[in-house]
Amino acid sequence: MRKILYGDIVVAASVIRCVEPYARSSFIDRLMHKAHCADKFRKRFGRWCAGMGDGSLVAACSGLPRETFDYLGDPDVADCMQLVFEAVKKWRDFQRSESSTRIASSRCSTGKTES
Repeated sequence: MRKILYGDIVVAASVIRCVEPYARSSFIDRLMHKAHCADKFRKRFGRWCAGMGDGSLVAACSGLPRETFDYLGDPDVADCMQLVFEAVKKWRDFQRSESSTRIASSRCSTGKTES
C-alpha cells in the first residue's frame, strides 16, 4: 500500500462512518486490503488498476458513499478515526512480521548454519 497521509485517514473515516458500527472494523480491513492489492498491481504493471485505484487508501475509498464531518469532537467521528488508525497500525505490524518471516525463511533455505 502507498504511504498513508492525513487525507487518507479523514476520507476512510468519512466512508466507514456510513457503515453500521458493528461492521466498521471488517470494512476498513477490506479497504486496506483493496489498497494493498491495487498498489501491487501498480508496481507490477506500471499503471493504475481500474476499479481499485493507485494503491492509496483514498483511491480505495473512491466511489463509496461518505458522510462528511465538520469537527473532530463528535464521538462517532473520533470512533471512526480511531478504527482507521488501528487498522493502519495492524496493517503495518502485519507487513513488518511478514517481511521478517520472509527474511528468516530465506536464511533457513540456504542450508547455511550460523555459529
